[in-house]
Amino acid sequence: MRTLHPLLMAIALSAVCDAAAADRTAETPGDKPIALSLKPERATTAYRVQGDQPIEHPMGDGLSLAGQRFAIRTTDKGMLEIDLAGDGKFAAVRAGPLTVALGQSGDKRRAKIDLFVTRGSNGAWSYRTITRLRGQLGDTQVAIVDVDGDGVFNEPGVDAMAIGEGEYAFPLPDAGERWCTATLDVTGLAFGPMGEQPTLVGKPLTTTIPEAMPVLTGINEERLKAGLTPRPENTVLSAPLQKHIAYMVGTGTLAHPEQAGSPNYSADGHDAGMNSILSMGNPAPGVAAGMVATFYHRQDVVRPDTRGFGVGYGGRFGGIDGRRALAGQPRWPVIIPVPDQSAVPTRFAHESPDPIGGDREAGFPITAYFGTDALTMNTWKLELLDKSGPKSIDCYVFDGKVGGDVSFNRYQRVAGLIAKDPLQSASLYRVSMTVDVAGTPWTKTWQFSTDGYKTK
Repeated sequence: MRTLHPLLMAIALSAVCDAAAADRTAETPGDKPIALSLKPERATTAYRVQGDQPIEHPMGDGLSLAGQRFAIRTTDKGMLEIDLAGDGKFAAVRAGPLTVALGQSGDKRRAKIDLFVTRGSNGAWSYRTITRLRGQLGDTQVAIVDVDGDGVFNEPGVDAMAIGEGEYAFPLPDAGERWCTATLDVTGLAFGPMGEQPTLVGKPLTTTIPEAMPVLTGINEERLKAGLTPRPENTVLSAPLQKHIAYMVGTGTLAHPEQAGSPNYSADGHDAGMNSILSMGNPAPGVAAGMVATFYHRQDVVRPDTRGFGVGYGGRFGGIDGRRALAGQPRWPVIIPVPDQSAVPTRFAHESPDPIGGDREAGFPITAYFGTDALTMNTWKLELLDKSGPKSIDCYVFDGKVGGDVSFNRYQRVAGLIAKDPLQSASLYRVSMTVDVAGTPWTKTWQFSTDGYKTK
């Protein structure tokens, strides 16, 4: 039996948001203009976004791109035709890439947008924008994605941004948000509908103490895997959290509360400890990944509305405060692991409170977070897909009524599954859930693969 590093969490059963620790939405001292140019090009990646926001759209009887409408019709045989020139003449269009020229036929420089057209098994036609705006931000490649397919790329919270070679894109930040790359802490992003005249300010990404930087890096690696916005440190949260880390180092004990009179006790360190997820024994780069391998600690790494993280590390102890700087209108649901995610860990990491009653041999949790705690898992299935056919996997089940500590489930607004045995390495899994979400049915089926699986 393998025992993973112990984790401990205290969850307040009410919303926690400290005004003093609110999102740093404005420019801060040290921000300077950062060079950024955005160039339209055909994407080589089929980008995805978290949750249920569609990135493929029905063709209908017309297509609107950058405010220009193109009439569409289908023939008696179901073939697609589009009036691409706006002259009433329809041209046949096949499934696959399609370039659409904007403006008038006499214009010297016409912007172009590439689409990918598909025909479903029911004969319905749909499309997605495959033009992206590519740019270089310091040493990092970024791509802006037209999620809603309207040919406009600068709609915050609607369109999306991908960093590096990642397939999952996060919601496009508005000009007041702080977000980050691996090396830059930035804000003030603005540009025209097709990437014209981009502006951005920022500064090097840092943490209050250097030892905590790997914790922050690990947080954002997990968030980018899941299509969630990478966030910088919130120094207002980190300062007391580091005091609590020093308290645990002094006592040699992993604990949320601090006892007055003990070495390194402080009132604000106590508050930070009570509002953070804490680890002992994990190296700093692995703190966030260890949290994501749990059921109840995971949320404080992957909240979509977290605007900045308190991070701390010292001795054998690490901490993350991810629930006290919340803002915005997040997209729900948030699914972990995301559809088609690869290299998914195989095991559940032990935590307290323990959702599975001391079982040390269980699988990586599968969770779906929603905007309400009124959740009932009506049907579910987890299957191992191999050459001999699908094999059903027995699971612990969690929602707003059953599984683990129901009060925690409701607080975290989570429905989920934990396989009763570790997942197999180098394997492909399929999961299906039907959840009643405050009276509205939500159904999702998706696949993911564990570390070592090779796509054929």
